[in-house]
Amino acid sequence: MVNDKNKYRLPKAQRVMVFAPHMDDESIGCGGALLMYRQLNCELKIVFLTNGKQGCPEEIKALRQRESASAATLLGAEQLELYDLPDGLLSVTEELIMRICRHITAYQPDLIFTPNLNDLHRDHIVTAAAVTEALRRSGGGQIAYYEIWNPIPNPNCFINISEVVSQKLELIRCYNSQIKKYRLIPLILSLNAYRAAFFPLKKYRFVEAYLLQTIGTTEDGDHCQPQF
Repeated sequence: MVNDKNKYRLPKAQRVMVFAPHMDDESIGCGGALLMYRQLNCELKIVFLTNGKQGCPEEIKALRQRESASAATLLGAEQLELYDLPDGLLSVTEELIMRICRHITAYQPDLIFTPNLNDLHRDHIVTAAAVTEALRRSGGGQIAYYEIWNPIPNPNCFINISEVVSQKLELIRCYNSQIKKYRLIPLILSLNAYRAAFFPLKKYRFVEAYLLQTIGTTEDGDHCQPQF
């Protein structure tokens, strides 16, 4: 059972930045939290790293971009950035780290969301590693690692999304091309319901879990050195 003090804790932030390797990860992994930040009139910027094509015809790439734009509109995100990198082929490179650094420095977020380093998808792991290193080089800050394909083994931040879960599902439904390929809605409902099972009160029906950390600068001597 989760301790009372950790039952509900939305990290304080006014400017929130999300890094998503694929167009739909932001809605699946942290859609509930992002909706709650918008209710608080926080600013949101979403960065998608890959183009979503994955060997498909060019029209699929355009379709997924339209889907992401629809989701961003529903979410109320003021800024949307597309890196247009090959889907499924991400690698931690100096070029990628510096590109992320420039966006972090320009936007100056109070909180960054990114996938977690224990995810089962290579692109998710690469994104987490690159964003973490870029944040160090940008002066450090607060980062929340979200879960998609599998539970984070050591979460320390739990957000009750029960009141916005229907809106989160609407965000996910924007990605109709992916719903047709994967069982996204049962997947995320099951994961968020599983997290809620650790809370004794009935009002906690759906919960997003995160690993929340404060990342220091590269001068602190704790460098991120992923091996791929």
